[in-house]
Amino acid sequence: MDTSLLINKLVECAKEIEGGHLNDADLLLEEIIAANESFSKATKSLVKYYAEALVRRLYRLYPRNLTPLIPSGTDRFPETDYPFAPFFCFGDFTTLDPARDALKGKRRVHIIEFGIVVSFWRYYGFFRDITTQSTGPISFRLTFVGPILSTVADHTQNTLERLHGEAERKNSLKPEHRCLRLRRQGGDREAGMVSLGGRGFEARERSGKVRREMGLDIVDSVLKLTRASEDETIVVKWKFQFHKLLTLTSAIEKQSPPVHRQSFVIALLLKMTTLLLNKLLDSAKAIEDGDLNLADSIFKEIKYLNDADTSTETRKLVRFYAEALVRRLYKLYPRNCTPLVPSTDSYYIRCWRFLPFVWFVEKSCHLSILDAVVGKKKVHLINFSNIEFHLLIRNLMRDIVKQVGSRLSFQVTNIRPKLSNNEDYLQEMDRELAAEAKTLRLTDFKLNHVFANTVAGVVESTLNLKRASEDEAIVVKWEFELHKLILLPGALQKVLSKLKDLRPEIMVIVEQEANHNNPDILDRVAQSFPYYSSVFESIEEDTIECNFENKISWEMDFRRQITNVVAREDIEHAERHETQAWWREQLHHLGFHPVRQWFNHSRGRLFSDTAQYVIEGKNGCPVLRRYDVPLVFASAWKPELVQSDGGSDNKENVGNPESISSCLELNDLSIIQNECEEEGDPTIMREGNMWSPECPSINEIAASSEIFDILESVCHVYKLPLALTWISDGRETAKNSEGKILLRVEETACYVNDLGASEFVEICAGFDLEEGQGVAGKALLSNIYFVPDVSELGPIDYPFVYEAWKFGLHGAVAIKLRSTYRSTVDYILEFFLPSKMREISEKQLLVNKILSTLQKNRRNSWIVCGIDLNVADAVSEVTAAEMSGITLMPNSGNSPSASNVD
Repeated sequence: MDTSLLINKLVECAKEIEGGHLNDADLLLEEIIAANESFSKATKSLVKYYAEALVRRLYRLYPRNLTPLIPSGTDRFPETDYPFAPFFCFGDFTTLDPARDALKGKRRVHIIEFGIVVSFWRYYGFFRDITTQSTGPISFRLTFVGPILSTVADHTQNTLERLHGEAERKNSLKPEHRCLRLRRQGGDREAGMVSLGGRGFEARERSGKVRREMGLDIVDSVLKLTRASEDETIVVKWKFQFHKLLTLTSAIEKQSPPVHRQSFVIALLLKMTTLLLNKLLDSAKAIEDGDLNLADSIFKEIKYLNDADTSTETRKLVRFYAEALVRRLYKLYPRNCTPLVPSTDSYYIRCWRFLPFVWFVEKSCHLSILDAVVGKKKVHLINFSNIEFHLLIRNLMRDIVKQVGSRLSFQVTNIRPKLSNNEDYLQEMDRELAAEAKTLRLTDFKLNHVFANTVAGVVESTLNLKRASEDEAIVVKWEFELHKLILLPGALQKVLSKLKDLRPEIMVIVEQEANHNNPDILDRVAQSFPYYSSVFESIEEDTIECNFENKISWEMDFRRQITNVVAREDIEHAERHETQAWWREQLHHLGFHPVRQWFNHSRGRLFSDTAQYVIEGKNGCPVLRRYDVPLVFASAWKPELVQSDGGSDNKENVGNPESISSCLELNDLSIIQNECEEEGDPTIMREGNMWSPECPSINEIAASSEIFDILESVCHVYKLPLALTWISDGRETAKNSEGKILLRVEETACYVNDLGASEFVEICAGFDLEEGQGVAGKALLSNIYFVPDVSELGPIDYPFVYEAWKFGLHGAVAIKLRSTYRSTVDYILEFFLPSKMREISEKQLLVNKILSTLQKNRRNSWIVCGIDLNVADAVSEVTAAEMSGITLMPNSGNSPSASNVD
């Protein structure tokens, strides 16, 4: 019999056992045993072990110890016998050498190894090397987390004692002993520590209980680890142990009561996230109590924990919550309560809202609206929305035409916040909808946009709405906008009363299913953190129909939401969400009754490849859930029937659509006036509180927050594709081996306006620049540095030249800023100019405007280094001579592909 046939027999046997056909499985095992005799010794052993494993699975004959015990003779060394020598040697050779290089010159060293056995010979050589290469006394700690390998002899303890002896031999001082109490099955064990005066060696062993859930023991051991001091350098090694955490998710899910899947990927991340949330709550309480020194120390701890052992989504979420708390403390409120959306490409503007929420709007509302307007020839959709997704309107038009035929009059009034200074995307969508209306042969089609960036603007725009005629079917649709009226006294009642007077056929409301309206800031943080945790986990992990660029805009949107929920208390800009039950009570009280919603077709999976999302009914309303976390709900309403005299106010405007048009013109005019003032507006952000000079961790977060607001505004005013923030700390720890200062990208203070170039930020973030290297490195030395076209430089002058050419980035200027509260840190703002701008004179003029804007917005927080700019000349033509204060980097001519650079 061939080996492959033997394998097939084992597979068939496993299937029969799983199917409960034990007689057939027994016959197959007999065939396997008989055939196995003709094979080599190695194959015989392997087949026997697989057959044994299948029988153990059938009868649940599990050994007591997950890891096999090793010989207990005291003259044996486990590293020479166990585990498989090639694997063991590979693990040591590939981890110890990089660790040795990383620890060169370090004075306090702590190695944490998750393994099976401790190798005396490997650590003997390692300890010898780092003590030899050190120029002064060092402190060395070794923490080993591994299984118990013997019930008689303690090989790991013997190895640690031998290492103690080696540490003692390296120093003539008399050692001092103290003991550490460590858990072990059946009792405690003691492990000693040798403290050698200036040189120290400490070894700890943590042995997990011998039980099935070994991964939980590893998690518990990790959470007990501590950092001895801030200057301690920690190296973590996982040797054949990390995989034991992977099965922890399924193990916990099978427990009773079941643990929610969205709460963790593995238990380690769950506990770390919970720990970080508790730290955030502690910092919030310290801020509220006015104890800024305590808050600063907690933020410092949060940064360390967050950067060390968290997932990508948790790391971002914790940073945004820390930022929101600091914004709350210093009142660093961004100019726009709704984040500006990308202004360089209309495609990305349409997809800027979180895609699962957008599709839920379509799935939950579409059929209900169609059912409400059956037989109506004149439909007016009043859309309160910040979703720029015209396909929802297009699909609604198509399906209504299918119901009533081509003789349809369709009007859309969009009441929305101003999301971008670039109106090309609106014009493009208007053209597409107008073309669709022409294709559908509508008798009349109108599309109006009313911009309302404040709650007062929404109220005023609503009060100006009129019914065009009595036979008009009005549909009101709220998409994530109605909750903004909660805090302004009387706003919700006034708006809903006006809409009730319009007698809509249906009013659909889509809102986030969350309770973020508690006046207690600690409660709001605790309530909102799990909600946004599920959202950010979805952004990072779910394979929904999107790309990397969309995720950037979604993160910016929810980042601003977190700021509005946590930091803001003003009624115009604070973000407060309420649950479906709260909204139901309010709408009943204001004279609306629920309308049945047709959403049975969307029960189950929302996306074909994203099983995490489901739509299910709750109190007759569809609710979008990710696993067990409710995220969004939709409800449909209609005014209670009341006796009416025919609506004299409405008759006055029958057939007179100019009443709406005049309102629209007024709103559009006010927006245009505001835009004209933006370039000369000296207050990009609101004036905040004075910073505390004794809180470096808080001020670090505040500085990044202020810079992000500045970059967002500058990029939108001047339509820049991208802006990076480089940070340079002049301390010795921020220098390379040659003594040159290093610059790193601060990702939370970068802004992407052209989402097509968002990957460029990640590329730059993975590379540290030296002083004098790249545009930012040159600006570190000369304060301001301008390059007409970075894509024409060589890789030595500009390390990202190939990426810049790939993403169409050309002109760039870097400007050095220094915070008055962080005098040791330099911030280099690197702005990339519009790709279509090729004339140097145009670029010089734009650079002058950017410098002027920074000067006006620096307030008392920032110093723009090396510039004495006359603001009055900021909008005048400049020449090369007038730009003498700006250093020009000469092109080297070594472009990656000169023929392709237009």
